[in-house]
Formats: sequence, structure tokens, C-alpha cells
Amino acid sequence: MRAMKDVTALVAALMVCGACATVPAPPAGMYAAPDSAGTVWGDEYEEQYAEFEEPVARARGVSAEWVDGATRSTRLDAFSSGARVRLRRSRSGDFGAVSWQGSGVLREATAGHVTPSVAEGALVGDSRTSADLRAPTWTHAQGLRVEASSSPWSAMRGAGVVIAPGNFRVGLGACETRGAARRAGFASIDRSAGGITVGMAGGAMLEREISHRGGSVYVAHQSDASFACGEVALNSSGGVRTVARLVAGERREWSAIAIAGAGPAREEPLVFARRERWGAALERRDGWGWGACRTGLSSLSRRDADTDIHRRRAFWDGVWRLSSEARFELAARVTRESSLRAAGGAIASLPEEQTYDDWRARVTLRTGGAAEAGPLVENAYRLEWVQNRSGRPGTVATWTGRVRSGAIDGRLSATAHALHQDQVAYEPDVAPLSAGYYTVVAGKGATLSASLRVSLGAHAWLGAAVSKRPPGEPRLWISAGFKT
Repeated sequence: MRAMKDVTALVAALMVCGACATVPAPPAGMYAAPDSAGTVWGDEYEEQYAEFEEPVARARGVSAEWVDGATRSTRLDAFSSGARVRLRRSRSGDFGAVSWQGSGVLREATAGHVTPSVAEGALVGDSRTSADLRAPTWTHAQGLRVEASSSPWSAMRGAGVVIAPGNFRVGLGACETRGAARRAGFASIDRSAGGITVGMAGGAMLEREISHRGGSVYVAHQSDASFACGEVALNSSGGVRTVARLVAGERREWSAIAIAGAGPAREEPLVFARRERWGAALERRDGWGWGACRTGLSSLSRRDADTDIHRRRAFWDGVWRLSSEARFELAARVTRESSLRAAGGAIASLPEEQTYDDWRARVTLRTGGAAEAGPLVENAYRLEWVQNRSGRPGTVATWTGRVRSGAIDGRLSATAHALHQDQVAYEPDVAPLSAGYYTVVAGKGATLSASLRVSLGAHAWLGAAVSKRPPGEPRLWISAGFKT
């Protein structure tokens, strides 16, 4: 009942928000810097490492990167007309994948370390969404996809293929964890016609001679003014999960999602009973000729054998263009989390309930640009305030500068944080540029990083970066690449 009341209040509250001219939602997969509209705070993935990479805009190319210091890693990416090779080596282990995408009957083929997903995630979903619930803006629903893994935490060895004969789409995939302790196979088939997609998917998993099976049905409808889809999944032990999603408005400015029942656990996507989830999220995107903003509310409940966690969250972020060389950004987020833990010990006692609030605010000023006959000079000044479990807000200050002249592109960044007891903040790791890992910081401290990139002609580049966060040892990155 509490979850249903929260969902009702959530929808009612946001329906009265904003009445401005709207702008189209960003396309799915669009890369966004951590400080831009659609703010990333750093704790969305609950200690899950992930890579956020810019879309590949070149037909052919190779890039390599070597990291030394506290975090040693090596990475290689190669692209060529739909084919892609991704190789990674780090302390978490070695992983990589080869993939190909086309527009003919054979649409996708992937082999190596992969991550499967189906439709809206009711049967097989992304474990990283367990910490935060957002309303996606993409307007498509499709069956099984076996993609190259973007995280060593979730990588599984396997392969997958997608074929599309006519209006049908068929996906097949199989994978196993390291050491073959867990093996799984998935398949899906759907048909799209007249803006309507109807499909079904199924899977089976074998772990220590115990078999688990699951299946789902999904439907999607797209019109000029809206997109709606839903998926219902059922496993062999009777666990059920449903996901419904809507994107609406003249320019798709509204997006909403609701989930009910047991969801995919982190380690076992077909064993729903380990982590149950209910909730809803609603977002709106508004825009003007000189800026844009996003507003969102969410309510999420998670339950496992020992803990019942209820999280309610509201956020807002906006961007204002002050001039052709200045931009002002604001962002704020408020969270209330209640947890009910089962009683422990030999003496009978009542369950332990805790409630705490967390609010974060961020302001950023970006200035600079290129003169007619001079170098490009850019600066970003950011202040962030954090208050949780303390009566006083902590502060994080960051300055980032960039100078680009001809073939040379240099950047320098300095961050200082002063947080009170039990307060934590999340700083972007200045590791490889495509890394989305955030480092948890507490107390008082500072970070200094610098990078230099040199273009070698029109098709190649060489770069280096160094960072220092006391008391840790310095870290060094060496990178190189070429494109055609």
C-alpha cells in the first residue's frame, strides 16, 4: 500500500510541473558530461564500474591506452565499417569482445565477454539499475541483445547473434561465468508492423546442477505523439515481474516507468526471489532558446531476505547560456531513504528501522572559447554541497582549464573537498576518458591531474595524463590512436 500511495503522489506532483516550450529528448546513448543537463552524481551504480563511451563517429580507427600507478590497466579499441574489437586488462581481470552490426538480415553478432539484455529488463536486465530508478527516453523495444560488456563486474564469456528476416527479429545467445560455475542460454523472437512490436523471450540457467528457467512477453506501440511498452516475465519458481514504460508529448518531453514484483538479481537474472523491486519514476524535459532543464521524481522499494529499503528521490538540473562564451549550470537532488532490517541475535527483538536524508546541490560556470586568431581557452568552475547525516553541508570545489592551440591540447584540473563526519561525495576518476567510475571521497583532501594530447597529422594522436590524490601514489596514462 505504501508503494502504491507513493506512486500516486509521484504522478500527481510532477503532472503540475513546468509549462514551458519543450525541446526533443536527447537520442538514446547520447554521451553527456557529468556536469551537463542530466547530471550524474556518481552513486547511481552503487559501486558498479561501467564505461560511458562517445558514439563512434569514424568508419575506421584504432585507439590504445596504457595506465600505470595505483590502477594498472591496458585497453585497445579498433573500428572498421560496423566491426569493433574491444580489449581490456586490469586488476579485475582480462576481458574483451568482437562485435559487428549491419543493416541486412544479419543485424548483430558478438563474441567474447558479453552482457545479455531483453526488452525492458523484466527477464534479463542491467544490474546497475538497482541503485537508482530513472525513466528512459528511448523509443524502441526489442528482444535479446548480447552486447560487448562495458564492465568487468558483469562480464560473462559468451556469444550472441541477431537476424532480421522481413518484419521478424530473432535473437540467440549463450554465456557462462568465469570457471563455468553458471551457464545460461537465451532466445527471443518478435515482429514489428504498423508501429506495433509483439515478442516473447525465454532463457534457462544451470548452476551447480540446479536448473532455472524463465520467459517473458513484451509489447510496444509507437505513434506520432507517444511510445508505450510493457513486459511481463515469469520464472520456474513462480516469481513474476512486470515493467511498463511511456514516452509522451508533442516533442517527447515526458517519460515514465513503473516496475512491480521481483527483479533480476545481480548475480542470477533468472532467480527473481533474491531481490524484489517495486517503484515508479517520472521525468519532464523543458527547453528555451537560451537553456534547458530536467525535472524528475522517483520512488523505489527493494527487498531481500534481510532488508527492506524504500528510497524516494527528486532531482532538477538546468543549463543557461549567458553568452556565446559563458554557460551556467545548476543541479540539485534530494533523497530520503528508509531501511528496515531484520532483528538479529539470540534475544527476541523488533526489526531495526532507520531513516536518513541526503541532499546535494551543484553550480558550475563554464567560460571561454576560440578567438579569431588565437588558441581555444576554456575554464570550468564548480562548487558542490553535500549534506547527509550531519547538520552542516560539506563542500567540493573543482577547477578545470583547457588550452588548445594547433596540434596541442592541454588540460589541468584541481579538486578539493572538505566534508564532515559521515559525509561522502563522489569524484569522477580521472582514469581513461571513457571510464565512468567514480571514487568515493570523505573528510578533507585534494586531487590534481593534468593531460596533454598531440595530434600527429590529420589521422593520428599521442597523449599522456597524470594524477595525484594523496596519500595514494601518482597514476600515469599513456594513450595513442589513429583514424581514417
